[in-house]
Amino acid sequence: MKQYGGLDVAVNNAGILPPTAPLAEQSEEDWNSIISVDVTGVFLGLKYELAEMAKSGTGAIINTASVAGLRADPGMAPYVAAKHAVVGLTKAAAIDYAHTQIRVNAIAPGLVRTPMTERWLEDPEMRELVLADSPIRRAAAPEEIAGTVLFLASDMASAITGAIYPVDGLLTDARPRQDLHQVDRHPNLTSGSPVETRQDRFRNAFAGLLGKRASNSNLTALAVHGAPDGRSVGPTPGDAPGSAL
Repeated sequence: MKQYGGLDVAVNNAGILPPTAPLAEQSEEDWNSIISVDVTGVFLGLKYELAEMAKSGTGAIINTASVAGLRADPGMAPYVAAKHAVVGLTKAAAIDYAHTQIRVNAIAPGLVRTPMTERWLEDPEMRELVLADSPIRRAAAPEEIAGTVLFLASDMASAITGAIYPVDGLLTDARPRQDLHQVDRHPNLTSGSPVETRQDRFRNAFAGLLGKRASNSNLTALAVHGAPDGRSVGPTPGDAPGSAL
């Protein structure tokens, strides 16, 4: 702030994923970890960014939500809840500052090819699962997400605030996934059973590829690696960067 004289644009981009499992099998520890980074991180970013922007009465903030903030994905209850919270925080912040020239919007990416997701896309079975409901049948490139962020940060979006922009190749509006209790034939079962549910396939594929957790630790501005009051939330600077699903 001392060097540039203020804050004009901020992008809050934080997200980590829980282990893939039904809600009843999610641990409280994992829940707290997801909320700490994906919700509290964004809240703290907004808190201090808005305070700085209020000095000039102008600014643009873009939060990274997710398609999971607009719909529900199986086996990811903490993440779905967190990204819905980001959508709510975006709208709440926008209405609080609507009387100023400070705008707060969010993007809701679908699957994006990043270091966090490339392992899914390089595995044939996992690729089939994650792209099954995508009308465009591919993951987006980070540059395709960045264009929407740049637009929302610019004066071309001067009348837009409190909006959630899906950047998802129509994934949000696509047909819902098949019933998770539907039984699918699957040739490579670890259990020896001739059938496996679609939910099991998601869980096993994620577990095998990601281990316990995949993380994304990029939060622009203030929230993840230390707030002005000295508190710190979220992963450490050494964690692998990526983009939330």
